[in-house]
Amino acid sequence: DLIKDRGFTWAKNIYWENTRAPFQSHNPAWTIEAAVEFIEQHQDQPFYLHYCTTLLHGPNGSWSRSLQRPEITGEGKIARKLTALPSRESVMTRIREAKLTEDEAGYLWMDDSLGVLLKTLDDLKLTRNTVVLFIADHGSSNKGSLLKTRGTEVPCIMRWPAGMLQNSVCRELIQNTDFVPTWFRLAGIAPPTGYHLDGVNLAPLFKKPSAPVRSHVYSEIGAARSIKTKQFNYIALRYTSDQIAAVRNGSRRHIKTMTGLSGGVARSVVSTRDALANDQLYDLLKDPREQQNLAQDPAHQETLKQLKMTLQTELGRFKQRPFGEFIPGGNATDGGTYADVLKTLRAEALQAKQKKRKP
Repeated sequence: DLIKDRGFTWAKNIYWENTRAPFQSHNPAWTIEAAVEFIEQHQDQPFYLHYCTTLLHGPNGSWSRSLQRPEITGEGKIARKLTALPSRESVMTRIREAKLTEDEAGYLWMDDSLGVLLKTLDDLKLTRNTVVLFIADHGSSNKGSLLKTRGTEVPCIMRWPAGMLQNSVCRELIQNTDFVPTWFRLAGIAPPTGYHLDGVNLAPLFKKPSAPVRSHVYSEIGAARSIKTKQFNYIALRYTSDQIAAVRNGSRRHIKTMTGLSGGVARSVVSTRDALANDQLYDLLKDPREQQNLAQDPAHQETLKQLKMTLQTELGRFKQRPFGEFIPGGNATDGGTYADVLKTLRAEALQAKQKKRKP
């Protein structure tokens, strides 16, 4: 019932959450075994498989440790031998032969999993008319921020021999909310009554990779909202009056949350000087690492104004969720009145980074 309540009809060999010691271990052979079973069971009918690899989650060291623990799975210890993937011993052997480092073992292990899925489709003669999407859930070094570089920008690879221009590179703007309307369209079915779609259909890009399907991307996390176009990234950071008061009162819990992965700035505080500025504007073509904030630059005020208007329109779809001066109400604040709070948060983030670097 729990699975069906979330829209799925079949589930097996899944991790309900991040496992704790002594079961903190990746086991892609265990999860891919179930994925292959699902494809084989449904090969004579249309199917949708959502396979989430646990790799590359966690620190690099966890990948090599997991290679030594083949019996640990999401359901505890198992006695049977898993054979869905190449042997665990071969992972490190191939890494050494390719003159790669131990830190890259997780990538190869994940690649083995994808290889098994693709081979299964080949063996069952399903490759030509099966859409395969490989995508990450977030960026790496700027995870937890709305910066484009290694923040919201993620790898995305698609394959569909029967309906997609092969060996093509698409540089158009898309976002993860676009996949659901695309799957509905490709499956030839209408969304259920009352089912709200936030994204757009990506199918036109399959034949014309340079034909735009959207002018911008809207993103949000914590106290931050952003509008990205091909050239610019505008980020608005607006803390609530409750958050501001909590920081001023020295609440450690609030300070840690606001600089953590769900706060809206996270690791970008260290890599980007103005990550805690209320308004941030970056030229992604001239400044792809987003180091120079142009929000106060007179030459970019019209661009800033236009992107703020676009953000206003996007936020207008969620009038029940106040945000700064864009959607007034509740505990929303317009920014610019709590420089002391921003200073405290920046000091906290930098201190946390320094502690992490210490051996």
